[in-house]
Amino acid sequence: MSLSQLENEFIALRDRMVSEDFAALARLGVPDELTRTFAVVAVGRGVFDGELWRPDEDGRRLVVIAVRGESGIELEFPLPDALIRCGAEILDLVAIAPRENRWATRFGAACHLGYVPPQFADPAPTRIHRSPIGWLRAGGQGLCLLTRRPAEQQDLLLRLRALIGEDIEHGEELQALVSRPLSGPCVFVAQSAAA
Repeated sequence: MSLSQLENEFIALRDRMVSEDFAALARLGVPDELTRTFAVVAVGRGVFDGELWRPDEDGRRLVVIAVRGESGIELEFPLPDALIRCGAEILDLVAIAPRENRWATRFGAACHLGYVPPQFADPAPTRIHRSPIGWLRAGGQGLCLLTRRPAEQQDLLLRLRALIGEDIEHGEELQALVSRPLSGPCVFVAQSAAA
């Protein structure tokens, strides 16, 4: 599926939203700014298939977030909010079943929600959210890791200068992720050195 098709899929979800959908998002604590002004989130129907999801009119009601960004930008951007709010291209869609705190990406292309300012500039600590709903409630501020692979999570977190977890337990989980090496390169010895 091309990026323009993904954009059209999200627009179709937004176009089918009714007042009850907006009210449901407000009850979840999602700011109006993200639902109405910047159109970051929609409501639609779909089914989960492992770590992915797909639209299905007979499926359950899901909250759907447009993961926006620019090709080639992984995590840092001088104005992180601009990428989320100002119409950058949609890279993937995240569907959430809020009551179950379950989520999945449409194509597995997105590893995180949100962006951070350049880390060389010694920015404020980055708030890390446990779930996409937490990220939405925070107005799209901070990061939510979508990947469930510990090595990918560690790689993203180690790029940040300082982190803020949601609570003590979450802080301990984040500390464990950044403290232990999960993978490293294989080291070989040249034959001439072994002789």
